[in-house]
Amino acid sequence: MPHRRLPAALLVCLAACGCSTHPIGRSVPVQARGDAAPGGSLRVEIENTMGSIQLDVDARADGPVVQASSLGSGGDGPAPEGWVAAQLDAAASGPVLRVLAGDPTGSGTPVNLRITVPTALGVSVRNNGGAVTLIGVNGPLDISNGLATGRGGKVTVTTSRDLSGPVTIKTRTGDIIFAAGPGTSGRFELRGARGSTVLAPAARNSESAGAILRITLGNADKPFILRADDGAVTVRVGK
Repeated sequence: MPHRRLPAALLVCLAACGCSTHPIGRSVPVQARGDAAPGGSLRVEIENTMGSIQLDVDARADGPVVQASSLGSGGDGPAPEGWVAAQLDAAASGPVLRVLAGDPTGSGTPVNLRITVPTALGVSVRNNGGAVTLIGVNGPLDISNGLATGRGGKVTVTTSRDLSGPVTIKTRTGDIIFAAGPGTSGRFELRGARGSTVLAPAARNSESAGAILRITLGNADKPFILRADDGAVTVRVGK
């Protein structure tokens, strides 16, 4: 998913072709397109031009739930109509939930997203200017925070799943905390401007080169790239 600012015309177009928008207080209706249904292979793609994102995986959920609030001068309130669009698309590899959020006026008002899904087998996030939190996710992860504007935020990924990558997490400002199941395996490359810490009993082939720390977990060879340009990186694998 490319880094870009969402123009008002794009959000209007998305709503017209099946996406739904709705202020906070009720879940944003997510309309399925084609034969899409939230099954075990659901992938999630989220783009927020300014604000924060929290994605929770809850197996009890019947389907995706999207909520949004806006942090204006009056505090936390409903995100205005047309600022958030969500839809569930059918794809050859399985259903994809796409959520786009942004202030179409260009004033950069932050939008907070809270999204709950029954499963997430692969997540892509593009965010600016706030925290990103993913809980219970699985599959490949591609997360960037602040790469478009220089204003990032803390990124936290917490899951009991055993991940095998690929995983990419980058933030311009704030720390990265990555915690996964004991069977997580791959080639880790950590770059934390304020240091990198690995809490993983099975870590091997540890190698430091300047600000870069490389370790290997398990037998998988897919990359785990974690980079905090103005923060610390912490990796916890296992209980």
